[in-house]
Amino acid sequence: MEVIAHEAPIVSRPWPSQLEGTAEHGARLGVRGLVVRSLRHRPQETWYAVAPLGFVDAKLVQPVAAPPASPPSLPVRYLQVISEQRLPLYPSRAELEQAAPPERLLGRGDTLVAASAFSWHDHDYWLSLDRKVLPQAGTVEIHEPSQWQGLLLRPADRLPFGWATSDGTPTFRRPGDPTPIARLARRERVRIVGERKLGAKRWLRIATGGWVDGEAIAEVRRVERPRTGQWIDVDVAEQVLVAYAGARPSFATLISSGRDGTTPLGVYPIWAKARSITMKSQPYDKTTYFADRVPWALFFQWHNALHGAYWHDRFGQEKTRGCINLAPFDARWLFEWIAPPLPLGWDGLQRRDLDRSPVVVVRDSRRKGPLPQDRPIGPPQPAVERRLIEEAAVKR
Repeated sequence: MEVIAHEAPIVSRPWPSQLEGTAEHGARLGVRGLVVRSLRHRPQETWYAVAPLGFVDAKLVQPVAAPPASPPSLPVRYLQVISEQRLPLYPSRAELEQAAPPERLLGRGDTLVAASAFSWHDHDYWLSLDRKVLPQAGTVEIHEPSQWQGLLLRPADRLPFGWATSDGTPTFRRPGDPTPIARLARRERVRIVGERKLGAKRWLRIATGGWVDGEAIAEVRRVERPRTGQWIDVDVAEQVLVAYAGARPSFATLISSGRDGTTPLGVYPIWAKARSITMKSQPYDKTTYFADRVPWALFFQWHNALHGAYWHDRFGQEKTRGCINLAPFDARWLFEWIAPPLPLGWDGLQRRDLDRSPVVVVRDSRRKGPLPQDRPIGPPQPAVERRLIEEAAVKR
């Protein structure tokens, strides 16, 4: 969330106190939290905690729900392993210098956030924010995360619409024509005004004129709400997400869900939020992975989460091991939009009242019949995790 200031003073505490600075008229300020103060014989006061420090009186600013206008703040250096050989990750520099065994081996595609670099015995190393050590050889820096952004939906916006899934998507005067009349750019948005079935193929008529193969468009369609309040609809067939406030769609974007149906279908309450969290494989997983400081995570089923992905730009395609990836802009917007907000100074929280939590509905629009519930709701169950670890150890 952001606010637009009207020449607002920024003070050190959420009531008149030491002046830290001022915001010029029209400045956009990032919001870190909200403070409500009740005093006897005085009206209730509301203050916004703004980035990077200080507080502003809510009467002097106007909230804005738009996605951030500049790239979201990310840690200093994101690194990715590109080596075909696995690289040793040491718990600290001391373990490296003592020739101790590494904490784990990082494979191609794994990531780390680096704070600094150093050399030792003619080799170069990265020192992570957690003081872990990784060889520099076989890694690259991720200089720019995906700049993709979804769409804030106004009440006047019409559904359905969609995004072209590849560059050069052809449009035709009539369904089944051999010669295209135009081509769509990758992720170009089109409004859908009709559809027709021709043999086994489904064609979509678009508002700008012409027809396009339905398989070439990631479609966003309104669905019935399962409950009041906030909820999130994810269609793994179309690789799209829509955030709803009751019956009203508020935001839509492209996502990357699990390959080969690894994202569980069903209705799942969000059981935890984490501003950033390191995600790594469990002892019972078939493949290993390590992603450092994954931003804006909303956990909806065990270890599966909606979260930002700074390491790829394949939104609109299946890619993950079960989580639902969003571009950093979209992940930040969704994280700030979904209730509850993180208390000031907190990096994460876990919800106990799952019956009151916003839900994620994960469905596959290609499948007919009632929505299955593939997995149990909530956080990992310790007893089940222990059993899976024991069974994996026996298999090994």
